[in-house]
Amino acid sequence: MCTLSFLPTEKGWIFTHNRDETILRGLAEAPKTRDLCGIQAIWPIDPKGGGTWWAATSQSTALFLLNGARAKHKRKKEYKHSRGLLIPAFLFHQGPSDFLSHYPFEELEEFTLVGVHDNQLFEIVWDGKVPELIFLPSGKAKIWSSSTLYPPERQQQRQEWFADFIASSPLNAEQAWKFHTESKGIEKDFDILMQRDGHLRTVAVSQVECHSEKLKMTYKDLENQSISHYSFAL
Repeated sequence: MCTLSFLPTEKGWIFTHNRDETILRGLAEAPKTRDLCGIQAIWPIDPKGGGTWWAATSQSTALFLLNGARAKHKRKKEYKHSRGLLIPAFLFHQGPSDFLSHYPFEELEEFTLVGVHDNQLFEIVWDGKVPELIFLPSGKAKIWSSSTLYPPERQQQRQEWFADFIASSPLNAEQAWKFHTESKGIEKDFDILMQRDGHLRTVAVSQVECHSEKLKMTYKDLENQSISHYSFAL
């Protein structure tokens, strides 16, 4: 997995995320709100690894996980644990620098972790050798596509779709959702709502919007066609 976009807005930002995963993994649990020492947090749960692919908190932190680093890697037979456990672990650290310094990344499969913390947009890339923390301009829109599913030429194609989108559409949650859920008219293997090999497809779409004093979340499970809405006061 997956496809992720970030949009800066006048009063905040918007993340929208497509989870591309095998249905053989089982149905995920819908997002649930949790109390982390007085901080509200929310995330769905993956049925196989017990982790998650996104989370958001009432401190306006949002985190999203993509499989793979800069390039597609060769999978090992075994890893220490699911990458989905990274996001809950991050929430018990003091931000990305603290997480980078203290989390044991060894023996984890390659990943890219994207998020906002203390109004800073960042990504942590683990290539199986050295974890790298990059702070990104929070005023610039960006799209990510998982290197495990989308080769460089397909990632470039998505960059072009996204460039056309931000040049021609209002930068709001409704339009971002539309971008992530409407077919681009290409083969299903690489469309924005992808379907491949009979069992690999986009199984959920999630959106986290930070707007003034409120965080709003939308989660759509495409397997059972259920949609849920959540919000936090910041």
